[in-house]
Amino acid sequence: MVLMVHMVHIVPIALIIQVINVSGQSPKWGLLFFKLYSMKELSSVFYKKLSLVLLLFILANPIMLYMLTDNVIITMIIFLIDLFLLLIIINDGIKSKFLLNILIFVNILIFIIMSSELVFRNNFSFLKINQLYEKRDGYYFNKPHLNKILTDNEYETIYKTDNNGYRIGHLTKHSENIDWLFLGDSYTQGAQVNFEDLFTSKLNDKFQNINILNAGISGFNLINEYNYLIKEGIYLKPKKIFLSLCVLNDFNSFNENRYSFLDLLMEKSYLVRYAFYNYRFKTKENLPLKRWVEPFFENEQDNINSNILYTKTSEIKFINLSKFETYIKKIKEATSSIDAKLYVILVPTKEQVYPKFYNEVIENYNIDTNFVDLERSSEIMKKLSSSIGFTFIDPLNEFRIDSCNLYFEIDEHLNAAGHAKLSKIINQALINE
Repeated sequence: MVLMVHMVHIVPIALIIQVINVSGQSPKWGLLFFKLYSMKELSSVFYKKLSLVLLLFILANPIMLYMLTDNVIITMIIFLIDLFLLLIIINDGIKSKFLLNILIFVNILIFIIMSSELVFRNNFSFLKINQLYEKRDGYYFNKPHLNKILTDNEYETIYKTDNNGYRIGHLTKHSENIDWLFLGDSYTQGAQVNFEDLFTSKLNDKFQNINILNAGISGFNLINEYNYLIKEGIYLKPKKIFLSLCVLNDFNSFNENRYSFLDLLMEKSYLVRYAFYNYRFKTKENLPLKRWVEPFFENEQDNINSNILYTKTSEIKFINLSKFETYIKKIKEATSSIDAKLYVILVPTKEQVYPKFYNEVIENYNIDTNFVDLERSSEIMKKLSSSIGFTFIDPLNEFRIDSCNLYFEIDEHLNAAGHAKLSKIINQALINE
């Protein structure tokens, strides 16, 4: 593989240098590659042909293209397009030497980009950033047939998906008939633990005759969850739908996660993803406490606008709460349309559960505790449960009295013990029905 990369690099570079020689620039460089004949003596017709061979080899090098795309059809289409351009130029379709030079320059640039991507993929694999998702209609979802190892300072997990993009374990096979469907964000997805340790997997161990499907995706908000539900979820015809929310950001996040051109480039290119990842996504290394502590913010106005646990309010917070209620109602309506029952789980943050983490945030962010109500999110959900008509499952108090550490120390998500605890709470809530 490495030899192939070097070969597709060296030959076009040699041709580029010879074309430069034809223009009278740096002839000594060209002699390093071709000493047997002088390009200066070639006719202009042959120069044009050679230039187009160069163009074809740079842009439509089948070896490079196939290594990048892993697709024979795309490789052949690009090759044939470039071959068509070659025929045009040979037949004097492009008579301006200036245009020809521009065309060559553009293709040299393309060649450099392709070469850089190949070198990065083959020589710097340890710098690759995993791309787990693909764009769908109004949301993004796991790519199908993933088999990745996700590593962090606090965990290492195997992340596998089936042909529909749903997370699976080593031996998991999803039935076409789904009984319980779980929606949510990264707390539901649980990429920080292995599939067998997920709270949904633990529930499946207790309810072995029930087919449970986990459709949690990192970064999902209520809009994404609703879009997924009406476009995919309801057609699975589950009998119960569990919407798992988190206090971290579900009360203030209502962007539709639009797919930009940069997102497309980052999906296709390891090099672009590495170069722009920190620009596109905020990482915990750039945070004051080196960990996520939302819904708390350093700036008081941000707490007033976006922190559901901060009692001071604003028009922005009022609008967000209105959107929150609207989408809960929409999800309830979609659930009712297939005669399913809706359950809403509210996963607390570790600042709500453990005084150690709460005090650290309060002290470092200088937040006035007179305006903090750690139960406020639960109280809002209880009222919505009565008015909208869903079963509310609140793990907060049970989490607080548990003697185990249910969260990672730095990462904000549940660890394996946290997932096990959450499954027991949901199990008990279902038994109590």
